[in-house]
This record gives sequence, structure tokens and C-alpha cells, in this order.
Amino acid sequence: MIGKNYTAKNLTSFFIDHVSTTESAKLLPFFKDIFTKANPGIPTSCVYTSGIKTISSLKILSNNSFDNFYVNFADGNGFATKKSLMACTLWDTSRNFKFTHYELENPLNLDIHSLPSLKRNLKEFIDDRHDL
Repeated sequence: MIGKNYTAKNLTSFFIDHVSTTESAKLLPFFKDIFTKANPGIPTSCVYTSGIKTISSLKILSNNSFDNFYVNFADGNGFATKKSLMACTLWDTSRNFKFTHYELENPLNLDIHSLPSLKRNLKEFIDDRHDL
């Protein structure tokens, strides 16, 4: 079997490879800047969690099959974990930049069992992020 690993930082590649063009076109804009850690240069709310594991990577066993894929829950990519607070701390080095910290007490459960569930949960995760 041919396998391909997708890190959480590269979910756009996952959608390009495995989601229909129409659905990808709807979802990809949400992923454009989600994992950017550079100082955005505008007042921003910094959202993070602590002690919660999030998606680290996805592994697809076959490029033609959605039946089997694995989700690795680990410290993830820095978004929605205490590592994301490190990004906020780095932003704080810019003297003219102000931001607010928010710690999520009950982050979304991203338990994933199927591709439709993956897409639904990711979309809900993104939608909730935009509501903050």
C-alpha cells in the first residue's frame, strides 16, 4: 500500500488530495492562515488550551481509499495547546502589538472515526474558532 502522512500544519494538502473539488473549495479558505504563528501585526486574540492533546497528524493508507486512516493525537502543531501560548509570547516581543489571552476550558472533542466525521469535526472546529 502507498501511504502518505499529513501533518496538522498541512491539512490543506489533505483536502486537495482526498476531498472533492467542490467541498475543498468551501473548506480551504478556513485553513489559509490557521497555523500561522508569525506576528500578524494587528490586535489579535490568542486562544490556547493547556494539557489537552490535539491532532498531530493524519495517515492515509491509500490515496484511493477513505476506509482506513489514522489520527495521531499528540501535542499537535501549537494551535489549541499550551504550545500556542509560546506563539503569543513571541508576538509579545513586538512592543506595538497588543493581544488578549484566552484559555479554553473545554475544547472541542475531535474524536474521528470516519472521513465524513473528520470533515464535519474539522469544519465545526474552524467555525467555532471564527466565532471567538
